[in-house]
Amino acid sequence: MWRAPVSVRVGPLTPRSSSIILYCNPSQIFIGEKTTICGRLVNATGGEGIPNQPIHLYYRPSGEYSWTYITQVYSSMDGSFIYLWDASSTLTPGYYVVNATFIGNNDFDPWTGITDLQVISLIANQLVVDIVDPSPPDGARVTPPITFRVRVSCGGLPVQDAYVTFYYGNGGTVLDTV
Repeated sequence: MWRAPVSVRVGPLTPRSSSIILYCNPSQIFIGEKTTICGRLVNATGGEGIPNQPIHLYYRPSGEYSWTYITQVYSSMDGSFIYLWDASSTLTPGYYVVNATFIGNNDFDPWTGITDLQVISLIANQLVVDIVDPSPPDGARVTPPITFRVRVSCGGLPVQDAYVTFYYGNGGTVLDTV
């Protein structure tokens, strides 16, 4: 399973230390969807927001080193910032790292926050639903109600949140959508 990168501060906090809390919502999108880059620029020692500051947004494929510029936003009065990103117009399926950089000012030192984003291909023939537990024997008759644990992947990448509709028998009676 892929894990999000983590920012680590080396050295002591000072009154000039800044920090960025950053996430993508959602952090997993299909081709054609948008994500919102959300964050908050704060004083790392007190947690107060740092208002009216430029924040530069970047991304790169996971495992690569060169960043691609997205845009510049400004922190609001509480230090928060938000950007609706049409990531699907530039990204192919895979894992990405999103970066928000504050270059610093006379009062606060620079800081970069990072988070993850996964883009999934929405090609129907690449969607796989595996029954993990319990796995009924081949040819076994299953009578509802029964609980299954499933694993969903698309294009070889795991899907964290998905709706799966189960049908019963040849008549196509819907059992449930979960």
